[in-house]
Amino acid sequence: MSNRFSCDKCKKTFTRKDSLNRHINSVHKSKTVYFCNLCDFTTSRKDNLGRHIRQVHEKQRMYKCNYCEESFQQQSHLSRHLNSVHNKSASFECHQCDASFKRKDSLQRHIRGVHQNIRPHICAICDESFKLPHHLKDHMRLIHSIKEE
Repeated sequence: MSNRFSCDKCKKTFTRKDSLNRHINSVHKSKTVYFCNLCDFTTSRKDNLGRHIRQVHEKQRMYKCNYCEESFQQQSHLSRHLNSVHNKSASFECHQCDASFKRKDSLQRHIRGVHQNIRPHICAICDESFKLPHHLKDHMRLIHSIKEE
């Protein structure tokens, strides 16, 4: 049995039933819309508008690292920073080789690129594919003489 709760209207999934219910009420049932007066952002929740203004327009970084001078706009970004910079133990190990990583997304990127040879970044001109986006950018610049603006 899956521990995921899926929205019938848009297929977005949640780990908690109350999160799904809040999503349905705020996205699919809400008639109130809050507009940002600085850009085209809209939301059905007032707290989302406040967070948007603080993070996007005021550039507030409310989550401060206790170990260094870094600060972040979101708690999840601070947590990722703590795990990848200040946590000395690498907790995500590759079961196909001896590599280990501090972040799960780094392990997943390693598996896709090294063991599965997935190359999702495709040149629109010659169809050559690359594992990483900056490799495609280098290719476009060096082979096709196309520079990013």
